[in-house]
Amino acid sequence: FGRLRRCILDLVVESDTADSDTRLLFGAADCLARLHTAYLVPRPATRDALFFPCDGSLDRLVRRLSAAESSIDAAVYTITDERLTRSLLERHRAGAYVRV
Repeated sequence: FGRLRRCILDLVVESDTADSDTRLLFGAADCLARLHTAYLVPRPATRDALFFPCDGSLDRLVRRLSAAESSIDAAVYTITDERLTRSLLERHRAGAYVRV
């Protein structure tokens, strides 16, 4: 990533192009920086195994789902509790990537 970004910035510095071309190259460099942050920078993940029926597991699961900011991967056979459905839909509507 760093070499590609440096190459784009070098093109901007060395070029005698029109102003719109320069903006395009800076835009490409900005796009690369955003992609790097979104996909290559490790983010902390929370993994947990919950067993049902078990006291407190459902409440703990709903709290975990409600706290998710970027993504949720749920491996379940079926969802039978409305609180789980609401939590997943709420996170999806808030912009989190939800995969069931």
